[in-house]
Amino acid sequence: MILDTGVSSAIDNLIYQYDFYAHDSSAATTETHGSIVASQVLAADSEANIVMLKVAADGSGTISLAAADAALDWVAKYAQQLNIAAVNLSFGASSVVSRETVTSLSDEFETLSNLDVAVVVAAGNSGARSGVSALASDSNVICVSASDGEGTFASFSNRDADLTDLVADGMDIAYMGSVVSGTSFSAPLVAGAIAEVKSEFYASYGHELSSNEALHLLQATGDALNRTGEVAGTSASAGSGYVELDLTGALGAVYDLAALAALGIVV
Repeated sequence: MILDTGVSSAIDNLIYQYDFYAHDSSAATTETHGSIVASQVLAADSEANIVMLKVAADGSGTISLAAADAALDWVAKYAQQLNIAAVNLSFGASSVVSRETVTSLSDEFETLSNLDVAVVVAAGNSGARSGVSALASDSNVICVSASDGEGTFASFSNRDADLTDLVADGMDIAYMGSVVSGTSFSAPLVAGAIAEVKSEFYASYGHELSSNEALHLLQATGDALNRTGEVAGTSASAGSGYVELDLTGALGAVYDLAALAALGIVV
């Protein structure tokens, strides 16, 4: 499930699209952002079904929070029917905050959390070392910062030892002849990874892995980041999110009963 600028090119496994900005059934756009985000979800889980909900003005790429609010209400309405594992928001409010913040989307985030839908939000690209986008700071979302894919934070990435939940490669992402970077492209890797580990867990054991358990698994199997020069956190769990996504390691743990037991995950 993706809230973004819409669809600019063919997307594998696209099962539904809707434009919550213009209120019609086509999410088509000239903006490439949403399609790149979708490609990153599929890079983590090639079998994921993609739903694209357009929440931006065509031609400008400017996100409408009112459209996002309506789209999230739609996600909550159909969460169980569509068996939605995760929803990705690769956009944020302009402000950078260093504490949990309530925004206009907080009610929807809480509703989705109660429905066990993982809400994954990009941390933002202001280069802050002690703050993230206000949307990403919400207590009911998974905040994703960007790395270079080799254990070091991307210089542009917002991060916060108390707020970042996971880090994923967001550097030099190739798409249809162009190369892009940003936390926008780290977040969907995590959304896809959550869908993938939940799917594999269900296939192996016949019952659902919760979103919180999936995140815990991804954190526990992630790779340590270089924290030289990083700002220390203030909470007891500060820095727990400063690990880089290792999906191969996470999938290995799904099949390892001892590893699951050590994480308190019941099979």
